[in-house]
Amino acid sequence: MIRTALIDNEPDATRVLQSLLLADHPDFSVVATFTDPVKALAAIPSLDLQVVFLDIEMPGLDGLQVLEILAPHNLQVVLVTAHQHYALKAISLDATDYLLKPLDPDQLQRVINKLRHRLEKVEAAEEAPQKLVISTGKGLRRLDPNEVLYIKAEGNYSTLYLEQAERLTVTRLLKEFQNELPAPDFVRVHNSYLVNTARIREYRKAEGGHLIMENEAEIPISRKYQGALKLIFPGRF
Repeated sequence: MIRTALIDNEPDATRVLQSLLLADHPDFSVVATFTDPVKALAAIPSLDLQVVFLDIEMPGLDGLQVLEILAPHNLQVVLVTAHQHYALKAISLDATDYLLKPLDPDQLQRVINKLRHRLEKVEAAEEAPQKLVISTGKGLRRLDPNEVLYIKAEGNYSTLYLEQAERLTVTRLLKEFQNELPAPDFVRVHNSYLVNTARIREYRKAEGGHLIMENEAEIPISRKYQGALKLIFPGRF
C-alpha cells in the first residue's frame, strides 16, 4: 500500500479526493487527513508517508510554503489548486505534479500513473546494491563498499585499503567518503581514518584505543571520535 496524506483546509475537497482514491486507486491508502497545515507538518515525520496531496491556498501556511518545508522528507508531493498559474511555481519547487480543482478522474489517473512510476524508481534505487565509483589513472572503477577495509586521509588525497592487500590513492577528501558511506557501515574514528565496521576484528583499550582490522592494521581511535565506539559496538559502551 502507498501511504498517503491529504492536506486541505476545505473538508469537502478532502472528501472528494479521498473517495476518488478509494474507488479507483485502492493501492493508495489515506492514513491521515488535515485541514491545518501546521498540525500536518507536526504529524508527518511519524506517519511514514510516501505521498502527500497538498492544497495551495490555505490560511496560516500556504501549500508552497509547506512544500518547501517538506523537501527534506523526500516525499512525492502533488499540489492541488483551482488556479493553473501555480503550476510553474509547483514544478520549480520540485513538486511531483499538480491537480486542478474541480478534480477530474482522468487528470487524477495521469497523476497516479506518474506517482507509481516515481515510487517504483525510488524503490529500485533503494534495493540496488550501492557501488563506490573511484577515479583512477586509467579511468573509473566501481567498488563494492565491503571490499574496503578502511580509508586513510593523506592531505588532499585518500588511500583506500582493500582486500588482497590492494591500495588505491585518489584525489578525494576523507570527508567526501564519510558522506558517501554513512554510519553505521562506515564510521570515522580519527581525523585520518574511516573504517568499515564489518571488517573490524578486535578492539584494544591500550593507548587510548585501537581497532585491529582484518588485515592486521592498527587504527587509532582519537579522543574526539570516542563516541564512534557506540556505533561499532552497540550496547557495549
